[in-house]
Parts: sequence; structure tokens; C-alpha cells
Amino acid sequence: MKEGVELMSRGKIKGFLVVLLACVGLLLVLCTASDSSAGYSLTEQELDDLLAPIALYPDPLLAQILPASTYPEELADAAGWLRSGGDPSRIDEQNWDENVRAIAHYPTVLYRMADNIDWIASVGDAFLNQPEDVTNSI
Repeated sequence: MKEGVELMSRGKIKGFLVVLLACVGLLLVLCTASDSSAGYSLTEQELDDLLAPIALYPDPLLAQILPASTYPEELADAAGWLRSGGDPSRIDEQNWDENVRAIAHYPTVLYRMADNIDWIASVGDAFLNQPEDVTNSI
């Protein structure tokens, strides 16, 4: 009887290990697939075209726009909050990234970013993946 219980426990352990190894293998495949898509870089001309709408903004504002662009959902939330009557004096109390809060103090800029969410998400991706190229383009 004791041997039967011991064999059953070994069987469960082996089953657990098989499932664990399968999960690890799947995770490795998914990570490799996502890394290969991150290898794409925008050309100099593509960056120039992408960044042209903000290229002439003052440097202090650009220093907030670029990192804020990596949070497109928060930009949309901030714009929605302000448009629905959010109190501008309470912007700094919101739970958004600090750069998003900084941009929210400039509603015109915030609305432009939020109204063009695909574009600003592309700016954010470029900023994350090619920061030096983005800086050079601007």
C-alpha cells in the first residue's frame, strides 16, 4: 500500500514537471517572438515624418512629451478626465505618470496627443526603441 502511494506521488510530481517544462518552453517561444518584432527600426525619413508635428516645440515641453507618449492610455484618460470637467488644479493628484500629469497642464497639447492616439503610440515606441535617433531627428 505504501508503495502505491509513493508511486502515485512520483506520478504527480512527474506530471507537474512535464506541465512546468511545457509552460517554460511556451514562455521562451513567446519571448523570442516578441523580441524579433522589437528589432524593427524606423528609418531617418520615417522618424522625421513621425516627429515633425512636435519637432519645433520648446525643449522643456519635448522633454515631457516624449516620455508621456509611452503612456497612450493614460494620455487618453487624462484628456477624458479634463474634458469631463476635471479640476485642472487637481491634475497633480491624479494617478498618471508624472510626464502625463505635466502634459495635462497643457490641455491643447494633451488633446492633440489623445486625439491622435495611434500616432502618439508610434512616437512612444520610437522613443523607447530608438531614443538617440528620435533626439537626432528632432
